Amino acid sequence: MNTAMIEHYVDIKGRKFIDLGSADGYESRAVAYRGAELALAIEGKDKFFKLAKDAQDHLKIPNHEVKQLDVREIDEHNLGVFDVVLCFGLLYHLQNPFNFLKRVKNITKSTLLLETHIAPLSDQLLNENHRNRMRGWIKSIYLDGGHFNGRFRPHV
Repeated sequence: MNTAMIEHYVDIKGRKFIDLGSADGYESRAVAYRGAELALAIEGKDKFFKLAKDAQDHLKIPNHEVKQLDVREIDEHNLGVFDVVLCFGLLYHLQNPFNFLKRVKNITKSTLLLETHIAPLSDQLLNENHRNRMRGWIKSIYLDGGHFNGRFRPHV
C-alpha cells in the first residue's frame, strides 16, 4: 500500500491517525500497515462504510478500526485527539466546511493533511471542458461572520 504522499509530510510509525470521509478505508489501512499506533477510518455513507468494514473484517489489521459516524460532528463522538488527521476528498462535499474545520481542530494534536478540489475565479486557469461546465457558478455567501466569494458546485 502506497503511503509516499503521507510520509512526505509526517512520520507514520507510532502515531495515531484518523481518516475522515475514508470511503473504502484505503489510506487508513495503508498507514496501519506502515506502523501507525492506531489508524481509525471514519465513513458516513453506507456503501463506503460497508466496503471499509468488509476489508477490515477480511484483513484483520489489529491497529486499524472502522466506524460509521457523521464527520460534521467529529468532535462530539469522544474519539480523542489524533497526531494526524487525514481529510482527502471530503471538504468540497460539505455544506459548511468552515464549521467542519473548526471541529477538526478540536481532535488534531499536530497535523491535518487536507486534499480538496479548487475552482479558480479566473476561467483562464481552467481547461475548456471545466470552463464550460462551471460558467456562471460564481457565488457570494456569508458564513460564520465572514464573506466569501467563489465558485459553487452542488454535489449530486
